[in-house]
Amino acid sequence: MKRLALTSLLFLSLCISGFAQTTFWTEAFENGCASGCLASAYVGPNGAWTVVTTGGNGSCPNQFYISCAENGGIAGSCGAGCGSDEALHIANQACSPWAPSFCPTGDCGAAYDAGATCGGFCCGFGLCTCGGVGANVISNRTARSPVINATGYTAVSVSFVYMENGQAALDNADFEYFDGAVWTTIALAKSPAGGCAPQGQWTAFTFNFPASINNNPNLRVGFRWTNNGDGAGADPSFAVDDVTISGTVVLPVDLISFDASCENGLVKLEWSTASEENNSHFVIEKSMDVVSWQEIGRVGGNGNSNIIRQYSYQDNDISSIAYYRLKQVDMNGSFKYYNPISVTCQNIANEINLHPNPSNGIFNISAADGILINSISTTNIQGQSILQSKDFGTNGTNQTTMDLSALEAGIYFLKIQVGNSWITKQVVITQ
Repeated sequence: MKRLALTSLLFLSLCISGFAQTTFWTEAFENGCASGCLASAYVGPNGAWTVVTTGGNGSCPNQFYISCAENGGIAGSCGAGCGSDEALHIANQACSPWAPSFCPTGDCGAAYDAGATCGGFCCGFGLCTCGGVGANVISNRTARSPVINATGYTAVSVSFVYMENGQAALDNADFEYFDGAVWTTIALAKSPAGGCAPQGQWTAFTFNFPASINNNPNLRVGFRWTNNGDGAGADPSFAVDDVTISGTVVLPVDLISFDASCENGLVKLEWSTASEENNSHFVIEKSMDVVSWQEIGRVGGNGNSNIIRQYSYQDNDISSIAYYRLKQVDMNGSFKYYNPISVTCQNIANEINLHPNPSNGIFNISAADGILINSISTTNIQGQSILQSKDFGTNGTNQTTMDLSALEAGIYFLKIQVGNSWITKQVVITQ
């Protein structure tokens, strides 16, 4: 069975996506038991299963077992005896009236006691007492999972393989689920025999839970078996294996972007979110080696939001290269890390020469060897962009001229981009 503003280390892939489909709960019923192990005693990797009575039961009802007496299989395979894959199934007990004739110890796989009637094989050989003995095996039992926490998931679904026969609706299996308030029953169709008769054929089943299960911490699933003990029935009874529950992950914060850039020798971190749920705050962490991380600041979140939110943080402690990552913290203290980004800040302010300054508006700009200017924009003292920016593309240039002679006399600023770093130079225009 059973690099973003001098590049990120990774592009955040699913980490900045708000959604990701995932399997978050499985049960394969692996307990190493060959036969006779009651499901009510099973404690699996997710916790203990329980078996409850959900109707009238006789003195020796058919019972849920977990063992490889009914070996698990993939969809389309035939039922088989013990191999190495345990399954949850319905079988008789040693006390049932037909036990001496076909399974004296009980649990011979998905084979149940449908009840003996006077004149039948059992009574004819003196193996039981005639008169109402079929009532002994009347069964109404449900095997139920431990609590399944679906918090943080939507579009939740369950899948498993099963096989079932019995007697129409009289001896029958159903799937059930619990939303924290009520149990709901979903009918299972009788599995086809195919070329597997009389053992039974494993069949795939998938069910999409309703919206009540979205973000629900109290989900449970169960499997119900009923038989009326009238002596009529056909194996296999019921068996199930490989239960898988999946959902769409809803991250507390749908991060759109996370960028780092250098401005005048400082690192500016900027990020934005498309939506937030119970978002308390962000923690900004810094590292020089991507191994040891140190908190350098916090920025408050917006709780619950369905609009784009912009955030920023400035790091004044400059290193030649540094790594930054975001830690998003929920209102309840739970948190999530987003993949780190890197940034390299060169001390290029002294590598850019601008002359004459002051001037009548003509400024010659040159950069030292190895420094390439990618773009230049002009702003006034209010920070408003004026004139048209010069853009030299990714190849850049190391010298150029800015003609600002059309502007009135005064103080202006040239914002010069070198790679993903920005420096600002003050210029003065005279008459």
